[in-house]
Amino acid sequence: MGDRERNWDRMRQDVSAWRTRSAVAALALFTLLVLAAAGCSRNGGNPPSDFTPPGIGGANVLTVEMVRDTSDPLSQPSVRLRVYDRSQADGYGLYRKLPGQGFDRLMHDPLRFDGTYNQRVETYEAIDHDWQPNRQAEYLARGEFGGVETGVSPTTNDATLPSAANADSLLAQAINIVCPVSTSSFTAKVDSTPVLKWSPIPGAIRYLIRIVRLDQHIFFYGFTPPDGSTSYKLGSGLGDVMHENTLTLKSFFYWTVEGIDGNSRVVGRSPLQNFEVRTITKPDSLIFCTP
Repeated sequence: MGDRERNWDRMRQDVSAWRTRSAVAALALFTLLVLAAAGCSRNGGNPPSDFTPPGIGGANVLTVEMVRDTSDPLSQPSVRLRVYDRSQADGYGLYRKLPGQGFDRLMHDPLRFDGTYNQRVETYEAIDHDWQPNRQAEYLARGEFGGVETGVSPTTNDATLPSAANADSLLAQAINIVCPVSTSSFTAKVDSTPVLKWSPIPGAIRYLIRIVRLDQHIFFYGFTPPDGSTSYKLGSGLGDVMHENTLTLKSFFYWTVEGIDGNSRVVGRSPLQNFEVRTITKPDSLIFCTP
């Protein structure tokens, strides 16, 4: 991964631990797993071409992204998968479908727990190291309860990484931040519910915004509506908000935005940008971005 991804990973914070469950809920879940055990195997490693792991779809989102450390010419490309989970699952299994095959369980690239956010959302991440040129790959994730998947487990959408001869052609493109913009000699000052604005990226239908304070506390994490819009007003509640707290006054924040296409692939990412939140009593000193 490049410097931007590593910078963001250092800032990522788990804001709570695993969800706790009562003994009664655990017993009920165990009973459900026993009764619905069908579909919990990896399908023998030779899935028929039409095989899709059974489960119950919902609001859980899977994204796919080509990643590579472009500063190291010897680094190998790989595929990063992220699950945004709103269910009660406590883990996820990852499946990959290659042309002419069905979905097969990837036992060697498990999804690991990555964070909990304040709108009952947990994230999981995995790296598929087996990228090959000129080969399309579809991915799907299925929830686990106590390490067991069943035919009634929550499933995600399909996420597709298209075929390409060169991995670099699939890397996320740079997204330009339009407003608010800070420079080396100037820090943009905004109110506590600013409008954020960026340039469009070809193919993106929605964007993922992340905001953290200088002390690494996360304040916003969410998807914009899937309408291709390239601005977002904090506090509007639009889109799929996974974490939001009101920005604190006299605080310094970093933010970044990712572009997601119709196949749930990350196609663009901005560099980290910063701003400072100030009181509105001196509006002439503040930047107000128009949508």
